[in-house]
Amino acid sequence: MKQALLKLYAKIRKCMNPVKMPISAEWEIYKKLPMSAFSKKINSFPYKSDPVGGLFDHTASFEHFIDPTVKSGRDCDDFARMWLLWGMCNSYRAVEVLVTSKKHLFKDSHVVTVLYKDGEYILCNYRAYTATSSFVSALDYLKSWGTIYKDGYIYAIVD
Repeated sequence: MKQALLKLYAKIRKCMNPVKMPISAEWEIYKKLPMSAFSKKINSFPYKSDPVGGLFDHTASFEHFIDPTVKSGRDCDDFARMWLLWGMCNSYRAVEVLVTSKKHLFKDSHVVTVLYKDGEYILCNYRAYTATSSFVSALDYLKSWGTIYKDGYIYAIVD
């Protein structure tokens, strides 16, 4: 049942937060950065939670993401979207993934991106993790991320 709800939420999320490739001169610089430099660049912007604790989650644009004056709206889904866009521009197959604990469907929900190229899967959870040989093994890095997913997780691809 929880898995079905998560998949439904992924479909709703896709409609509410369509992928739009940035067209700014600044994005032209960002998208050409090597993975490690891109990670360092986007992580130089501090995490800013969404208003009302993410109840009305909305993925911001690249321009919003890099705006140093933003007060909110630079959280996990925004970092995941930056990785998705970068991956798409660098010949990766990139997917956003909704992940949550088996126990608390919405309370523990999180958004990451998984990149795939040349037989390697890379979890991008704020930063890029070491490449693995499978999609699930890339997501398994989340088990070491705090205590939320140490006992397992469920996921849905936003496609």
